[in-house]
Amino acid sequence: LTWLLQAWADARHTISAERTRIVTVTRGKFVRDVAAQGTVIAAVNPTLFAVAPGTVSYLVRAGDSVTKGQPLAILDSPALRNEYQREQATLDSLNAALERQEIEIRRQMLLSQQQADLARVSIQAAEREKVRAQSAWDERVISEQDYRRRLDDLETAKLNFDHASATAALERDSLALELRTKRLERDRQALIVANLKSRVDELTVRSPVDGMVANLAQPEKARVTESAPLITVVDLSVFEIEFQVAESYAGDIRPGMSAEINLDGRPRAGVVTAISPEVRQSQVTGRVKFRD
Repeated sequence: LTWLLQAWADARHTISAERTRIVTVTRGKFVRDVAAQGTVIAAVNPTLFAVAPGTVSYLVRAGDSVTKGQPLAILDSPALRNEYQREQATLDSLNAALERQEIEIRRQMLLSQQQADLARVSIQAAEREKVRAQSAWDERVISEQDYRRRLDDLETAKLNFDHASATAALERDSLALELRTKRLERDRQALIVANLKSRVDELTVRSPVDGMVANLAQPEKARVTESAPLITVVDLSVFEIEFQVAESYAGDIRPGMSAEINLDGRPRAGVVTAISPEVRQSQVTGRVKFRD
């Protein structure tokens, strides 16, 4: 106790209130910076591929400036063109068959309607005969057998009319279904022809962007297979930074993070757009785009 009282009375450990600061402690985030060397690359550099096997003929050279939609190469594919012409001939045949079917359907419907109309006329004739027979029977100038026969003829005419009307309705439904089947078959063939026509149009390889021809993947007049690379076009209006960092930092970098680009000694704001999951030589590749 004596030692504690001496320590408390010792003035050498006293701090003045002016030298003391009181602040509120809050939870924050640790921020780490990763420095990496990067290369300016074109953000859009599409490679065009062959849509069918054939022979390629280039219309431009590497380094030429091109505009969007400009023809770059022509792919000669006799097999694709022959297939398109063959399917087009099949479509023309189906169109002719459909028109012929429509004419035949109209003819059959007219025949069915004619049968119904004739049955209706038979009813009217039978009703007139029945009126005359009734008048004659009242005067007892015809036999009962003839009178009953006129009544049976009227009922037979009515039955014939009912059956003719029902048959005509069924005939219309059957012909409509048959016509619909023919049209669906024609429409299916039309889709095949439209797809082939689109592929034939793509035999003329056109530039998808404004830019410059980077390289020609095939020699002139070379025989290429389907999906073979033909030409690469670079869009020189949009650029990105491709960087590489150590594998240990890959798990901390995410798309959307802020980045600062030091280009020619001037800082520019950027944002991370992608980070590759592949590791090569303990390095991971990523991309940063300019925020503005």
